[in-house]
Amino acid sequence: MNPQPKAGLSERRLALVHRYMIDSEEAEARATADADEQAARARAEMQARHEAAVAEQARWDAAERERIRLEMEWRTAKRGQAAARESDAKPFPQNEISPPAQPEVNSAIPADEPRTYKAIVKEQARRVAALEKKEARERKALAKAAARRRRGY
Repeated sequence: MNPQPKAGLSERRLALVHRYMIDSEEAEARATADADEQAARARAEMQARHEAAVAEQARWDAAERERIRLEMEWRTAKRGQAAARESDAKPFPQNEISPPAQPEVNSAIPADEPRTYKAIVKEQARRVAALEKKEARERKALAKAAARRRRGY
């Protein structure tokens, strides 16, 4: 009838210690699970940022390729204008459908109409103006995108 055992802790104290040990193990398991979950979220976020950066770089590369293509078209048209200015405003021979440097320019001109260098220069000037306008719009859009990216949007 002695309430205290001869050696060690009482049953109530042992139960309390056991409960605290279980709670401690559960807390450690929860902390480990939370850390694993946070690491997984961080990896997923890093992967998403990487994919977004790759996509952004691809968009910039595509825009740069398009800019280069437009610049080459523009230079080709300028060369055609310079060649036309150097020549006398004489018509092309009737057996020649188009000038060798710019075959697509002649597609808008009817075949029975006499073709002159002046007409070709006018058409090329229109194309150059359109290309310059398009390039200006693209530069403005790229500048806007860069500003947004710097602000973090």
